[in-house]
Amino acid sequence: SKPVLGGNNWMWDAFFQYSQNDTTQVTTGLLSKSAITLGLDPVVNADGSVSCRTVIRGCVPVNIFGTDALTDEMAAFLQSDRITENQFTRKVFGLHLAGDLLEVPAGPVASAFGVEYRGESIEILPGEAQMRGDLWGAPGEVIAGDYSLMEVFGEARVPLLSDQLFIQGLALEGAVRFADYSTVGPVSTWNLNLDMDVNDQLKLRGGYSSAIRAPNLYELLRPISQGFRPVEDPCLAMNSPSQAVKNMCVLQGVPSAYVNTLEDGTRSGYYSITGGNPDLLQEEATTTTLGFVLAPNAIPALTMSLDYYNIDLTDTIAQVDGQLLINDCFATLVFGDESCQAIVRDPNGNMLEVHASTLNLSDRSVNGMDLAVNYAFDSLPGWAGARDATLDVSWFSSWQFENTTQVLPTLPSTDCAGFYSGTCSTGAIRPTAAFRSILRATYATGPLKISPEVTYVGELALHESS
Repeated sequence: SKPVLGGNNWMWDAFFQYSQNDTTQVTTGLLSKSAITLGLDPVVNADGSVSCRTVIRGCVPVNIFGTDALTDEMAAFLQSDRITENQFTRKVFGLHLAGDLLEVPAGPVASAFGVEYRGESIEILPGEAQMRGDLWGAPGEVIAGDYSLMEVFGEARVPLLSDQLFIQGLALEGAVRFADYSTVGPVSTWNLNLDMDVNDQLKLRGGYSSAIRAPNLYELLRPISQGFRPVEDPCLAMNSPSQAVKNMCVLQGVPSAYVNTLEDGTRSGYYSITGGNPDLLQEEATTTTLGFVLAPNAIPALTMSLDYYNIDLTDTIAQVDGQLLINDCFATLVFGDESCQAIVRDPNGNMLEVHASTLNLSDRSVNGMDLAVNYAFDSLPGWAGARDATLDVSWFSSWQFENTTQVLPTLPSTDCAGFYSGTCSTGAIRPTAAFRSILRATYATGPLKISPEVTYVGELALHESS
């Protein structure tokens, strides 16, 4: 930091950062298409032995019929590795200015201003087997892309009261940030916080903020992959579709001659096509917090804080399960909607593919309470070490009252606070314990520091959707 001429405690600093991360990702045990073709084309030689018709790549004749017919040697020949090289780079530049903006009756108005630039790039290079399309479910595609943003911000803390109205201090903090992304365009965020120092022992605080999260490069550019999933198709005759459902089935490609008698095809499933989405927009969130900090004079070594929070997110970026898209399509019956357009059928009318790309779809709401308690021993017995030895004991606990996600507007929201499995372990929804706690003791003397801790995670119940 450097002082700025003119006084008022103004300081400035500038920085530049460059980082690069190179990784090699190896996935073993994938099926090789060419090995399957070679291994399933055997010939019987004159001496009665069996060999591959085309003897290349150490080909092993493969027998897939019968129990335990596939030997270790056959399985090893059919398998191949997926090797992917990844490179991620980031450049950041910033210029910050901070100081007292002006003086008000309750004290100086501290402020900070700044401008920052960030640029990120990613390159994903598939291995040879992927590039020639030899691996099931792992198409080869070179992924390369970048994005950048320029943003400016301003922050200020305005003292409103100082030793007035039985209040030691009252201050309003505010911040605003404007950013221009090369991907989602211009966005803005802001927050307001009110801090009240009732006295030396009690502080009250509350805040409200509006924030965004732009999609990262992986969410924008993730390679397309394919997997096979079982299907519940509303168009099947066994599901007794209504006339409105039948009309949708015809629009999707079920031949009119089959719409009343459509049976499950030999696949009994569909190919789930997943991957990134370059058209993603930003997530948006509002956060409300209320809390207090207590440092009682009667117990001078003790400090504690308790904060309630409520976070509401909209347009959350999520990988939506293919069956959820199917259910949404036939709940809305709007052919032009994204969920209906994701479904592809074969010439017989059976479901062939569901394109379950990453989308801005789900809404999420999380609320809970965080507790932090710290006790710093001001003196320790002689056996505990040198005279300068210190011991701090901290206890952090978090209660999550609600963690609901609504993946699609037509589907009910799912509360996963304290639950797992079913819809609580699918796509964007992850199981979360309703209670977590950490107990940590930090002992320090001279150059020695020991900090053991115990973590407790509350039990998770099986969700009713399992």
